[in-house]
Amino acid sequence: MQQYKDLTPEERFIALDRLACQLFGTRRWKTEFARTYDITTQAVNNWKNDGAPVWPLVALTDALKARKWDDVRAAVLADDA
Repeated sequence: MQQYKDLTPEERFIALDRLACQLFGTRRWKTEFARTYDITTQAVNNWKNDGAPVWPLVALTDALKARKWDDVRAAVLADDA
């Protein structure tokens, strides 16, 4: 597992941007992220200057793992049909 706490705040934002683009499928992910995690878009925008906290990285990593698991599960169930 990535040790996000060991990254600088700026490195965390870069990692957040990469993960969010993967999860939401767009470079314009900030509004969807804010809606999904019930925070303001301004708070998300501030992370670009202030650096991202650790929790959003963990949340996105977990969401991406869950999506991969759902994809695997669906493929296995489709093979059983």
